[in-house]
Amino acid sequence: MLENPKPDGHLPPPALERAIFGFMASHVLFAADDLGLLDRLAQGGTHEGPALASEVKTEPLALDRLLTALVSLQLLTREGDGYRMPDPVRPFLRRDSSLYCGGVFPLLKNFSTRTFQHLGEAMVDGAPQWKKVLPGEGAAPFDIMYQDAAALERFARAMWSLGYQAATELVDHLRLERGGHLVDLGGGSGSFAVAALQRWPALTAEVFDRPAMEPTVARTRSEYGLSTRLGFTGGDFFESTLPRADVYALGFILSDWTDLQSVRLLRSVHAALAPGGRVLILERLFNEQRTGPLPTALMDLCMLLETGGRHRSASQYHGLLRQAGFLPGPVHHSSYEKHMVVGIKD
Repeated sequence: MLENPKPDGHLPPPALERAIFGFMASHVLFAADDLGLLDRLAQGGTHEGPALASEVKTEPLALDRLLTALVSLQLLTREGDGYRMPDPVRPFLRRDSSLYCGGVFPLLKNFSTRTFQHLGEAMVDGAPQWKKVLPGEGAAPFDIMYQDAAALERFARAMWSLGYQAATELVDHLRLERGGHLVDLGGGSGSFAVAALQRWPALTAEVFDRPAMEPTVARTRSEYGLSTRLGFTGGDFFESTLPRADVYALGFILSDWTDLQSVRLLRSVHAALAPGGRVLILERLFNEQRTGPLPTALMDLCMLLETGGRHRSASQYHGLLRQAGFLPGPVHHSSYEKHMVVGIKD
């Protein structure tokens, strides 16, 4: 029998406790965002519970429980009878902030939490589990999403919130003073393309995505004043001929696909690039020891469950680039969870 290492050894270690209750914490966050509670508190100031309950139209005693949970999660502080959101947290939970991370919450709440219920089954068969949680006759997740305008808009917003801030750092490494043309492949609303165009005034760009994404890109073009510099081409990047370019950006694309599918796509990109052109693989990266980071490890399981893809280390992406005919280039890290692995067409 194992002996307790210390008098309170009957208590689970904090890491284990966080793992046990982590799904509850996520739903506290999702519910508070759905209610508009987080956005209200992120505006600043101290707010009393009854007033908050009236503003977000909730039962006061029930909301008090939710507020207590948010305090325990250190997302709020309690000051007398009021609640305040700490300043470092506010930009990430305020809906009108460029740092707002809640765009991804509906996807995690409505899809990922359901697929994770089948994680044990995925360990047995090594296959995606989305068919067990999505309606219809075997339609793939992306096919369903692109047929639903509201779902597509939520997805585009989520991808923007995950990618734009990292992109503003990573585009500094492109050195495109002389311009050229960039294709943001599967680029959604065009977060990387916009960041690159803002940084390099002589550059032009286009988003290549399924035709249903065109209205979203049109709104991006108008919002950022890029009417003559940001274009759109509709198509399927596995089936369509890709447009010619000097630079291709693949943001959170290859992690959706197997190694074989990724090499196939990279070969198509290689054929579309000008000599000396570059492909930019923009992804979460495992460290080379594959011990983390934790968000990458968890999202790697998400890829297994939802798409059949995977997250990789920089060296693994270099291996895929070599198979597709590229010379592996530098790896650039951002302050966020999206980094850049460069491939060069010799």
